[in-house]
Amino acid sequence: MTFEQKYAKLEEQFRCQVARDEKRWDVESVYLPTVEPSGPVDFVLVAMEPSSMGARSKDEAQRLIDEGFRNFCNSTEDFILHFCARNYLCRSGETYHVTDLAKGTMPTKAKAAGNPAKYEDWYRLFEKEFRLVAKPNARIISIGKPVGQFLSEKGLRGHAGTILHYSPQAIRHRRRAIVGREAEYAQFASSLHELPRGRGWSEPKEAIPLSESRKQLVFNYKVSFEHFRDRKPG
Repeated sequence: MTFEQKYAKLEEQFRCQVARDEKRWDVESVYLPTVEPSGPVDFVLVAMEPSSMGARSKDEAQRLIDEGFRNFCNSTEDFILHFCARNYLCRSGETYHVTDLAKGTMPTKAKAAGNPAKYEDWYRLFEKEFRLVAKPNARIISIGKPVGQFLSEKGLRGHAGTILHYSPQAIRHRRRAIVGREAEYAQFASSLHELPRGRGWSEPKEAIPLSESRKQLVFNYKVSFEHFRDRKPG
């Protein structure tokens, strides 16, 4: 069985778990795919769960997915994450994959959103995903404190640490990486004015000017990713 066939089989299990989520939590949800990796990767970035995509109904969400909507390639913050992974995390020839621990769309106000019990339901499938998409010495980087705590408690092999989540709720924390590095940040920020346009799915189709807050986010990820990149797997 090829990598693509194994991944497709795993996606069917994701869809089945989303259906179980709907019954357990009494919520409408659909499986939101991320872009499939072409093969095993060196780094796996793990967030919490997808939001409702801005869709007004389950049918609308599914229609958008059928038309090609994918997770982690839509917002400016998504593109910042990819820009930093390419430039500050991966060395030449290395690759990464971005995924969620739970993979069903979930309104942020739903009782299941961020619920550790739902993470437990998904963890077995996440382990399967990691075994498939990760190289033997791959490292996991969690995005946001809740996922970081959950994976740390699991003692998951390869969990290197956690980066700041890029959501608006965490904006006030973006300055933390700058403390003690003010001169370094000033020089960095003066050289970065926009995210460049690109042709790949992980790049914006047009250049995106960066606000001061978003420059701080890029710097956060630069500092964290370079730390994880330079630390030997253990």
